[in-house]
Amino acid sequence: AGVINAIAPRLRSAEDLIGIPFLALRAARRAIAADPDHPDGYYALSLALNDPGLPLSESERTIGRVTALRQCLLRLPAPEQFRRGIYAASPTNVAGQLAELYLGRRLETGQFVGMPINMPSLQLLSGIEGTGFLVDVNGRGVLVPRWQLPALPQQARVVSGPYLLAIDIARETLMLADRYANVEFLPLGEDGRRVSDAIKAGLKSVEDALVRDIKQYEEAKLSRGGQLKVMDQLRAALRFNLGGESLRILTDQDLNYEREFGRNVLDITLTRVCLELAFGRLEDATADLDVLQVRFNEVAANPETQKALNEPALRNALRWATFQANVFEGNYAEAGSILEQQEGQLVGIDPGKELRDKFDPKPFVNLGETGILWSELGPMTASPLFVISPVELVLKTGIPVAALAGSNENPGFLALRDDLLSRRSRDAEFFYRRGVMSLFEGDIPAARQRFMDTRQSSVPAWGVPEQKHPTAEMYLKLISEAEQRMAGK
Repeated sequence: AGVINAIAPRLRSAEDLIGIPFLALRAARRAIAADPDHPDGYYALSLALNDPGLPLSESERTIGRVTALRQCLLRLPAPEQFRRGIYAASPTNVAGQLAELYLGRRLETGQFVGMPINMPSLQLLSGIEGTGFLVDVNGRGVLVPRWQLPALPQQARVVSGPYLLAIDIARETLMLADRYANVEFLPLGEDGRRVSDAIKAGLKSVEDALVRDIKQYEEAKLSRGGQLKVMDQLRAALRFNLGGESLRILTDQDLNYEREFGRNVLDITLTRVCLELAFGRLEDATADLDVLQVRFNEVAANPETQKALNEPALRNALRWATFQANVFEGNYAEAGSILEQQEGQLVGIDPGKELRDKFDPKPFVNLGETGILWSELGPMTASPLFVISPVELVLKTGIPVAALAGSNENPGFLALRDDLLSRRSRDAEFFYRRGVMSLFEGDIPAARQRFMDTRQSSVPAWGVPEQKHPTAEMYLKLISEAEQRMAGK
């Protein structure tokens, strides 16, 4: 019944465990490719993505799991036709996990946080009124909608975000879990009833929140005599956490996008794609992206229309959405190519070099030693080093503070060196991310090369030591050890 229940190899060290998440991911992808209509491959994918050993951000992990679980659920029989013992995936658990991801964690205030969406591919959603931010107010965590952030007291501190909550979709998913539980667990007696009761309790709390949000949504519509324009309906639905309603509005077959949204037509159409990606509707998103790509090309052919519809700026968001869709589909090679186009072209660009060439850093750098300012210590910094503060540096050199700090018009040593370090870190991070994408793809030689490219040689004139990306170095070590074991066979 298992999709990836292969016998694990004998491991030589704890470091070998680091490779297992990648193997699980590749196994799940192969299972899906072999039978894309079988639910268990997608369930295995959700398990692989949930492994903290897989280098993903919280947002990437959450939305990836949402997509995999929803795809799994769509391929399982309806509750009325479901029979136990046929699938590795439990539909009750799958629907329950999916609902939990939609809801996110619950704060002491009773608020559901929703899903983290801090991803380039969902950048359009970051600006909508419905996104929320976790804010610390006098030691208490509160979820605050974006539109309320300007009114926060001065002592409030934004902790994380943005988050997107779709309370109506979560309720719909929990209702499905309840229906499955009646078939899958209730026949098992007392233990089964406990599962069913837990789902019903969760459903009750969600319905209470949904009632409040729907009430506010309806009041917003009635405030203008029930004659809200489509754009205003969409904003109200998103503001009151009704993601399902927002997609219903945007997918209405009678909706005329050009008439309703005017110059915002590309923006709103792309927002629809981002919502579909966020809620795990991958097939809908990819179909819409194909149509949208054609539309963007048509607009680009007319300079006047291109400017009016803000096509150049939105095309960047289109590329990121396409990148994410390819990642969720498991098309890592194409995703890697898009990543190259989006970020790879910036590698090596160093606009600060001209200013550095005109600046003499020698008074601030002891070339006989390797020094680094305390403020520049970071994960990519090599060691050993002696650490010196900016104040100590001024006292040691006797050079005026102005030459150290500089100004916006004439940057000093600190600004020029910080810019150099920032560029090196940015380049290394790109190569690391590109290497990870190659690992997902299973292209080990490409991954090795990208991880090697993260290494940054020293710049003695500016007191910058050799820098290495620690995670990239770890993967290089594992690749080398695996190749040595293979060669030994």
